[in-house]
Amino acid sequence: METMLITGANRGLGLEWVRQLDAAGWRVHATYRDPAKAEGLFAIAKKSHGRVVPHQLDVTDFTAIDRLSVTLKDEAIDVLNNNAGILPARKKFGQTDYDEWARIMRNNLFSYMKMAEAFVEQIARSRRKMILCMTSGLSSLSAAGSRGTASKFGDGKHVYRTTKCAVNMLAINLAGYLAERGVIALSVTPGWANTEMGRADLDPGYSPDDLVDPVKSVEGMRRIIATATIEDSGRLMRWDGSTLPF
Repeated sequence: METMLITGANRGLGLEWVRQLDAAGWRVHATYRDPAKAEGLFAIAKKSHGRVVPHQLDVTDFTAIDRLSVTLKDEAIDVLNNNAGILPARKKFGQTDYDEWARIMRNNLFSYMKMAEAFVEQIARSRRKMILCMTSGLSSLSAAGSRGTASKFGDGKHVYRTTKCAVNMLAINLAGYLAERGVIALSVTPGWANTEMGRADLDPGYSPDDLVDPVKSVEGMRRIIATATIEDSGRLMRWDGSTLPF
């Protein structure tokens, strides 16, 4: 039985990952922060015959990550899916909240490295040996946004963009650090998925038709983890398997 450890699994794409992997017979260690917002995850776990195991975890609490690693010390984790992320409110130039920026960086970037360091032994002993770092098309320096040259960098999303751009570089570094152990590290953008975090109404002028169906997004990313090899390690990939320019 293949195993995924996924953070931020109580909503959106994280929860869709859990649904699909449970249906496919995977074992899933699924983390959530707030139990009041994890009813959907708990419902899947209850019907999974023990395959889906929820774990309460705030990914900014690095001591808690270490405790979870000890709890799962005997597991072989085929895929670590660093999925937990925060999309902050837009802030115009001159209105940046630097304390918030530091908080978002800790959640969206530092936790990815901490999870990789804490669980590397479990990953290295698995069959797939893979780390996924969820990023965004907004991270690409040469393809900012989903509408190419029509997009503007001055859109108030500099905090989110910078955290995700840094994730891409982190994945490249993880690929280098872990190559000798056969671990594949990828940064993957799930597309602008129609979830609570990525609703079209958050960007005036867009409609749900502009967004990716979460089911199709996760199906595409599952194809990536099924076919990626060590030669792909360090790549920035779209959910559909194509390569996104850095």
